[in-house]
Amino acid sequence: MLSCEVKVWGVRGSLPAPGAPTIRYGGNTSCITMEVAGEPLLIIDGGTGITRISPVSGDVFNLLLSHLHWDHTMGLPFFRAGDRAGAQVNVYGPAGDSGLRAGLDSVVCPPGFPITIDGLCGRWDLHDLGDETVDLGAFRVMARHLRHRGPTLGFRIEVGGHVLAYLSDHGPGAEGRSPEQDDLVPESVLELVRGADVLFHDSQHTEDEYARLRHFGHSTPAFAVKVALAGEVGSLLLFHHDPGRGDDELDVLADGARRLAAAQGFGGLVRAAAEGDSFVLGQAPDIRAASPD
Repeated sequence: MLSCEVKVWGVRGSLPAPGAPTIRYGGNTSCITMEVAGEPLLIIDGGTGITRISPVSGDVFNLLLSHLHWDHTMGLPFFRAGDRAGAQVNVYGPAGDSGLRAGLDSVVCPPGFPITIDGLCGRWDLHDLGDETVDLGAFRVMARHLRHRGPTLGFRIEVGGHVLAYLSDHGPGAEGRSPEQDDLVPESVLELVRGADVLFHDSQHTEDEYARLRHFGHSTPAFAVKVALAGEVGSLLLFHHDPGRGDDELDVLADGARRLAAAQGFGGLVRAAAEGDSFVLGQAPDIRAASPD
């Protein structure tokens, strides 16, 4: 059976948050990887965490973009492992109204950045992705649109008989939905998370923040717990941390989520994802912190 190592390279949302208050959980924006020996490295999101990924044997990368907001794309022009002769980066992301290429060219382009993606070295192939399932080597990837601001995908990734679900930016109040829908876990979300070994889920807001900012399209830890319970997942990793929230505050949020989950009968691991976390998908949920370099 295939063994897949998962590494976390960035956990923040909105913008990077370097500095002393964020040392333990990290300040880079969203990026994780899934690695199977002999397969191209699978990268999920191109936040600033992607800049820390070292070149790998073969120099072929499959990159899933959940959406094209800055915090999920700002690392792409600085992805040194893909920006060199001989590298090939296969990018899959939401088509939106005009296609992934046009969307990405509107984000990475002058005058905000000196070049477009086409100006990088190596070969970068862009693929529109919708509500569909694609096979990327050993990885079977299901994509479904999520409730967020603008076209946004969540992913269910199956490999070696195990499943990782990634819902980085997801909020019940996005796109003008009424508060009466805040407790709804859509069937499309359940498709992504049902029975997953581990779920990375947006948990950017406290309850008070959500009451003011629900239209931003992000979730609370309580809603992440609700999704984990509805999907009967094994472990929940709170993700897309607010850039203004320090390590001690994240400890409090994670502890509250654990207590809430336990009170509702959830027996799996609940914790805030940290930059440097590394684990083998499908093994006992003993997520260790290790510097991914």
